[in-house]
Amino acid sequence: MAGFDSIINVDELLPDFYFTSTDSKGDSLTKRVRNRIKDFADDEKTPGILTSWGRFKAARATIQQTLLDQPGQATPLILEALGYRAPKRVTFETAQGQLELTASTADGVVALAAEPVADISELETTARPTNTVTRDERWIAGPAPRNNVDTEAADIGEENDDLAGADTAETVNAGNAPEAIAASTPRGGGLSVFKLLTEIFLADEPPVFILVAAGGWLVVAERDSWPLGKYLAINLAAVAERADTTQAGETAHAVCLTCRENLSHLPERDSWLQDTLAESRKAAAAVSDDLREAIRQSVELIGQDVAAHHREAGITLTPDDGELIGRQALRYLYRIMFVLFAEESPELEILPAGVPEYEAGYGTARLKELILSPPTGLQASLGRHVYDSLQVIFRLISTGHNPDKPARDDTWVPDDAAGDPG
Repeated sequence: MAGFDSIINVDELLPDFYFTSTDSKGDSLTKRVRNRIKDFADDEKTPGILTSWGRFKAARATIQQTLLDQPGQATPLILEALGYRAPKRVTFETAQGQLELTASTADGVVALAAEPVADISELETTARPTNTVTRDERWIAGPAPRNNVDTEAADIGEENDDLAGADTAETVNAGNAPEAIAASTPRGGGLSVFKLLTEIFLADEPPVFILVAAGGWLVVAERDSWPLGKYLAINLAAVAERADTTQAGETAHAVCLTCRENLSHLPERDSWLQDTLAESRKAAAAVSDDLREAIRQSVELIGQDVAAHHREAGITLTPDDGELIGRQALRYLYRIMFVLFAEESPELEILPAGVPEYEAGYGTARLKELILSPPTGLQASLGRHVYDSLQVIFRLISTGHNPDKPARDDTWVPDDAAGDPG
């Protein structure tokens, strides 16, 4: 899953470890997707049954070509392949009035069409829904308003400037239906797509999920996480082009995270995606407990090793010394964790990660091998090679490792007291 750059977990709607893990033993999104695809395959063994998995695979080539030739025409194909019915006018009661828009609906999910975008950031700023949105019959978003639809300038503020010159004769004569307005007006105005999602989620009876189809991009927003800025974004154009249809591959993930069968719920139970979110949060809590215990044990091991060095040097420790050693051991552990982060992020150039000399000399992978090999003899067990090696790494982080790029001023300068618990 970590290699699927087409699926963006914005602000961790799903905990990152759960989202990226490929471990078949523990809970993970990949495991959930694999099992769901098996369910779809079993369902399709029944004559006449076709799931979103089967529909999307069958329509993939057509969707890919349409996205290349006419991105705006791909939305109906995509939504149909994902199991959504034809759109209709739907109404939401809000504190500001009656919100009316065109969308495909299912139990607990609303699917909206938006203008094609090259990047998801456009959905927050410039992109608009492709059909007219009104509040109490007053236009607030979508294609330009008709003469018989009032604008609600108070709600759209400065965005009303988008209407300049839009009320052309072609628009006036296009007919009264929202579909006719959409056909005659290529770009809309008013509220952006993301602002419209906020309006819908604030309704008296909001959906659990909203799916936005914007050309080659899909966005999945969940009611409780949306105010926190969390959502999923899927580059469906990339998914369709790569055509990875393996059981737990890129296409399987994209379909499972967006199809009607998985986002809509039954009266008796939550939807597949709701269950997935619940499982991911439960797994995150378990990981937090495990991490807390691992940190406690690590601090204890570092403290015990420091105490052993002091005893060997003939230094008597008091209870106050024990408390100080504990604090320093925790700080030391955090620095080790930052080293691990720096090595896993070579693009940041914090450490010369990947350079053979570094990996063979001071890299944590080599230090791990040394630690896993128990020292032979008292002198070796009381040695300081690991501490000295880590101190070199700390110095590389603080002062820089590239002579052509001097390190910037930092608030932390390693010293014996802070950099070495021994």
